[in-house]
Amino acid sequence: IAKKMILWIVGSSIAIAALISAVYLYDDYQKKLKAVAAQLIKIEESVEKSLSSSLYAEDEENARQQLEGILKQPDMVQVQIWNVDDVDPVLSLINKEFEDLHPMVRRALGIHKVVPIFALDGDGNLSKEKIADMHLTVSLGGAKKKIKDQIILFGLIQLIQVSLISAIIWFIFKKLVSRHLSHMASYADSMDLNDLSGEGLKLNRKETNQLDELDNLVISFNDMRTNLKEAHAALSDYAVNLEKKVAERTKEIEEEREKVAALLNNMRQAVFSIDRSQKVIAPVSSFSKNVFGSEIEGSDIFDTIYKDLDRQSEEYSQLNSALNTVFGEDDLQYDLMEDYFIQKAIYKEDEGGKDNKILQFSYNPMFNNKEELDKVMFIVEDVTELEKLAAEKAANDKEIATINEIASNKIDDVKAFILSADSYIKDSIQPLEDFKGDQSQAGGLGEIFRNLHTLKGNSRIFSLGTISQTTHIVENDLVEMIEEVKEGKEISFDRIDGLFQGFKDIEAAIAIYLEIGKRIFSFGSADEITVSKKQIEEIQGLIENVNSNQNEIKQ
Repeated sequence: IAKKMILWIVGSSIAIAALISAVYLYDDYQKKLKAVAAQLIKIEESVEKSLSSSLYAEDEENARQQLEGILKQPDMVQVQIWNVDDVDPVLSLINKEFEDLHPMVRRALGIHKVVPIFALDGDGNLSKEKIADMHLTVSLGGAKKKIKDQIILFGLIQLIQVSLISAIIWFIFKKLVSRHLSHMASYADSMDLNDLSGEGLKLNRKETNQLDELDNLVISFNDMRTNLKEAHAALSDYAVNLEKKVAERTKEIEEEREKVAALLNNMRQAVFSIDRSQKVIAPVSSFSKNVFGSEIEGSDIFDTIYKDLDRQSEEYSQLNSALNTVFGEDDLQYDLMEDYFIQKAIYKEDEGGKDNKILQFSYNPMFNNKEELDKVMFIVEDVTELEKLAAEKAANDKEIATINEIASNKIDDVKAFILSADSYIKDSIQPLEDFKGDQSQAGGLGEIFRNLHTLKGNSRIFSLGTISQTTHIVENDLVEMIEEVKEGKEISFDRIDGLFQGFKDIEAAIAIYLEIGKRIFSFGSADEITVSKKQIEEIQGLIENVNSNQNEIKQ
């Protein structure tokens, strides 16, 4: 840690010092450039009049002396005088240090300035007449050398400073932190987990009232040591008494299992689960054998539970697709597919058996700790007897309603109507057969309509609902057919056969009333109707049986 910390401090110090030094050196360099520019301006101001006088008088010796004086200024590279129209300089003085350099290289050493020389007027002032140009070239080598020297100096200072600071930090960290951490590490290495009875960790330093980070670390370490000691004691006790505790827990689990098994086996329903493979898995309630006639554990549900489903039906396809989709998915996917699970199905215990069972299904999803569907629980109930009772109740209710419809009329009148009702259908068959053989003979359709309309009207008068409703349906089909015939459309044989089937439905409805009339109201002949006391008692007994069946179904 100390090495890493020192490296970070050294690196940060060097980076900060370098940035500050760079700013300082850049400012110093800019000041040097300004000083060189000021030097050139001063030279220009000091020699322009005297040099103009010498050049105007063509006093070359005096002009050369002035240029030599300029060349002696610090960092001067060369001084040249150029006449306006000359190709070569009139005078040219070069610092010996730079004589071997190419003229273009010399000009690139620093600042190059061209100073115009004007002639003097009669009063000794500069006029606007230009007689020559003075070219001054100043090197920046001195400024750059000074900057380099400063960089070296700053580098040495920073190196000494960083070295001293690093040594001080190393010493402080070693004394205040590192040696205590080493002591903690040595204590941890020497700690025996099987024997934690010794003293806790202590630091070799003066105690103070204020706790620092190391004190907090020591406290936490000793707390951990205490917890380890307690946990080790508990673990030792647990290891000694493990066999006893395992036996006790096994007994508890076995008792709970027996309770669950007893609960399952006393249910009058088949309870079991299936997994992703669509096979029945344990536990399976014992009543399942009563429902399905055999053991189902380990079997495929489509070979046992749903074996009598039509494999070509949409119902089978939807159920199979749903079961292949929901496993391994969340509850949303199950909710989307739940409606495709079959609620009722026919089950045959033996192939070719005449008595079929009607099974009612309910389902319960079982998710794992990842909230993915792992199993589906089935609760299957044999509702065959309930369905039979419901069917018997419906039939009895229908019979009671029919008896009430007949009894609500004058018996003589309703008897006469029921005994003669089928004649309306018989009178309609031949005209319909003629129309089927030749659709140009459509006149008979009107006769059929009158027969049906009369039959419907009379049945409504006597409140015989089954006859009137059935006749109304057939009459509507006939009206549509008559309208199409008027439009010149040809009627298909299927629709005509549909009317024949409608006639049969009407005859079946009439037969229901006729059978009850003969059995209950003695519709044996059209001249005499008698209802004996015994028959009335039978009717009352039948009503009581129906009420009793209703109570059983509700239970």
